[in-house]
Amino acid sequence: MAYFTSLKAVITKKINSLGLGEFMKETSIKKETELFLGKYKERGEVKFEGFKDKVIYLQCRNNIVANELRYTVEPLKKHLRDKCSGTYIRDVYIKTNNTFKRN
Repeated sequence: MAYFTSLKAVITKKINSLGLGEFMKETSIKKETELFLGKYKERGEVKFEGFKDKVIYLQCRNNIVANELRYTVEPLKKHLRDKCSGTYIRDVYIKTNNTFKRN
């Protein structure tokens, strides 16, 4: 007797066999993070550095933006919990670049 496997199970098995699961998760996290931080991203003040070991790494242009982002960490984690179900975000690390123009 023949049986059928769902397409979702076949795709999931192929993704796992190719090792693309982590890449797809990081891409999804990056897209949603950039959408959430839209105004900062548009002005070039924040750059998404990466997602590794359940931690998001963000690069800020200066300390002022970094301080503003510290207040958005919890709302960002909540947003990602809603949009990227099944992904746990342990922490968000924010580092600064401190680029000052000298005249």
